[in-house]
Amino acid sequence: MPPPLDNTDFDIYHHQRSFMDSPSEPNHQAPVVAPDTLVFFRYMFEQFDAPIRAYSYWTALETGCSKYASESLGIAARCCQYRTEWRCPISIALKNITVGETRMGDNGAFTEYLVRIEVLQSDVTWHIMDVWPASGA
Repeated sequence: MPPPLDNTDFDIYHHQRSFMDSPSEPNHQAPVVAPDTLVFFRYMFEQFDAPIRAYSYWTALETGCSKYASESLGIAARCCQYRTEWRCPISIALKNITVGETRMGDNGAFTEYLVRIEVLQSDVTWHIMDVWPASGA
């Protein structure tokens, strides 16, 4: 298993946004930098109330497109309907998150992150998938 994040791993982390202006036109945005907080996402078929289990994979890609979510996590998430957003303080990330593999997809390169702790529902925000905001939103 790869080691937990350390200060050199922040060169790897990039919060990326990629939505679609229409079903056929991607809208790429520059990475979002938040020096004291890392933002991670999970993509799921249905919303639930339980904590998100420990040892689950997250991504730094924020998207409304199921196809991009699938590519970022390396799983068949094409039918996912919800995106969870977790704003994780760096102090928690350094102790509890492992940098995983980086994979290429049609929408770029994405790194997966293994979160070794339960994430409480009170710490996440749920978003409905397949919402295509206007360019630059």
